[in-house]
Amino acid sequence: MSSIFKENEEEIRKREMESLDFTSLLEKGIKTCHLDSDLELLLYDISDAIKESQILLVEAKKGREEAYLIPLLLAYQNTTFFNRFIIATASSTARENIIQKLQQISKLLGVDIPIHVLENERKYICLKRLKGYNQKRKKKLSSSKPNSIKKEEWRKIQVRTCTLSSCSFFKKCKYALAYTSISQKGCSIISHATLIGNRRFLQNSRTHGESDIIIIDEADSFTNNIRDSYQQIMSYDYICNCFSRAKQLLNRTEYSYIENRHFNELQHFFEELSTCERGLHWHSTEELQNSARKLAEISKRILIHLTRQYAVKHFSKETEQFCEMILIIEKFFEDMANQQEYHFQLQEKERSENTPNYRKVQVFYYPKQVNSIIANSLKKVGGSIVFTGNHIAGDNDYQLLINDCGLEEIDKPKVKEFVVK
Repeated sequence: MSSIFKENEEEIRKREMESLDFTSLLEKGIKTCHLDSDLELLLYDISDAIKESQILLVEAKKGREEAYLIPLLLAYQNTTFFNRFIIATASSTARENIIQKLQQISKLLGVDIPIHVLENERKYICLKRLKGYNQKRKKKLSSSKPNSIKKEEWRKIQVRTCTLSSCSFFKKCKYALAYTSISQKGCSIISHATLIGNRRFLQNSRTHGESDIIIIDEADSFTNNIRDSYQQIMSYDYICNCFSRAKQLLNRTEYSYIENRHFNELQHFFEELSTCERGLHWHSTEELQNSARKLAEISKRILIHLTRQYAVKHFSKETEQFCEMILIIEKFFEDMANQQEYHFQLQEKERSENTPNYRKVQVFYYPKQVNSIIANSLKKVGGSIVFTGNHIAGDNDYQLLINDCGLEEIDKPKVKEFVVK
């Protein structure tokens, strides 16, 4: 968004908030919803954060939902600027609780607001994967009876990557429909991981815009949930399949790049890994790091050739996401070579005795710090950000987030803390 349009939006918001008798509205909301004195103070703090685009850290065990829902609903009803807000939570239980309270309070205040809910992607059935799975079995699984599907079967048909409108099942897919609806006017209730972005799509799938008001509830577990969402597992089979698919796509002579030596280098890399001690405290050898650098360069060149070939063609969403998979593989090898930002843990896959060792080992890795990931995602937010939870005031994770990652520089005048005793 250009700075001119951003300035205009800021002027509209400021003019609306100055002309609006928001204090009177809040007093009416407090009386209507029967808030106690502690929550009244919290409500006014949250209202200030909304008006002044501040970051607010709220520590409150009970009733905090009422304190942030009342000013949000009143701002939504009485201004044109605040037409959407996002509530990010850690659990389905919290989402259901917020929906219930949102419906109750909006009814009391006489506010008509649409509510859009997006669960974790892996709680949805992928209709495309379901069709492929049913083609191989006599007893078909039904998407209309998800509760009857066994856990091991669910893993094979749950949503992992979604091409949204590029998929032929888009109009019937519950995940795709829910994902597209959360960008619409009203209240969007999503997970922590969805707010920041999907690790596989390298932040492209984050759901907030530049002027959204964001409430991060259950903030006690926010950084841990983001860290968990960025976990990756890499194996020889997975990377080999990606390279093989890339080789099929690069079927023209002038773009041909992948050769047998590249697969041999990949095998050599995992053979070296198979000799290392399993677990988190393993030691990388110089030969392993050199091999990782070679494979990072190979992945980078594959990506260049793929984008060069498809630049003159229709670049489909599916091809774009496949390129992102190759990009993630490239980043994996770069991180493996440097071993600075990520923890790498070696695991043993369950295989038969005849399986070669390089196909048994897999790498489970996750970022050492997620503060920079969170800050990079939130830095374009022009609205207020409110973190709420049971124990966050003075929490070290949030001090790092604020002090080291520049949350105070996200066009915010200050960061405030509020504790309900």
